[in-house]
Amino acid sequence: MKEKVENLKLEVTKKLESTTCLKEVNDIKVEYLGKKGPVQELTSHMKELSSEEKREFGMLLNELKQELTSTIDAKIKYYEEEALNQKLASEKIDVTLPSTTIPVGAPNILEKLIEEVEEVFMSMGYDVVDGPEIEEDKKSKKKHTYLIISYISSDGNEDVIKLETLIKDASNILAKLTNYASIAIGPHTANCKVEEIKLVKLGHDRLMIVILADNGIWVPYVLGILHT
Repeated sequence: MKEKVENLKLEVTKKLESTTCLKEVNDIKVEYLGKKGPVQELTSHMKELSSEEKREFGMLLNELKQELTSTIDAKIKYYEEEALNQKLASEKIDVTLPSTTIPVGAPNILEKLIEEVEEVFMSMGYDVVDGPEIEEDKKSKKKHTYLIISYISSDGNEDVIKLETLIKDASNILAKLTNYASIAIGPHTANCKVEEIKLVKLGHDRLMIVILADNGIWVPYVLGILHT
């Protein structure tokens, strides 16, 4: 029996040395340490031995199982580490390579105009409050088609800008930003002052300014640029 145990150790060792991948090692583990393997078969012969021989042979089998398990597990660990190293090598990033250039965009002309108009009003003591992009009439369940960009309201400051001055300045700012001639379309108003204002984008080159004058009337103006 002792000779069979030694031969079994030698056989497993030779097979492990000839393996080339993790699957082959796992197959050997199942073949020799499985329920139908030669190690389990040796255990079935213990009933033929005397009590003294059983004790000696039992210790020998336990040593065999522990040694084979340790040897096979070490081989499994070797292949697992090898596979991991290969994966890491294939996924390695060369930090010396030049990075991908990300194109930098430019701010939208109308957004820039809105920012400058807001800065003018805030410097005069007005409040700027962002509104929803789409207003919904809860009573009729209809959504308005215009976009509310900003809402500017006066806090009662006496230094209220005149409507005609506002439109002229906004038109000049738009022309300066685009290097195109700008145009302002709206009703003529005399001696009106601005109490509240809404800035509404109508497209990439048009902006609606809806103004609440001090006489309680909402006055719409459309600013646009003239393409050549």
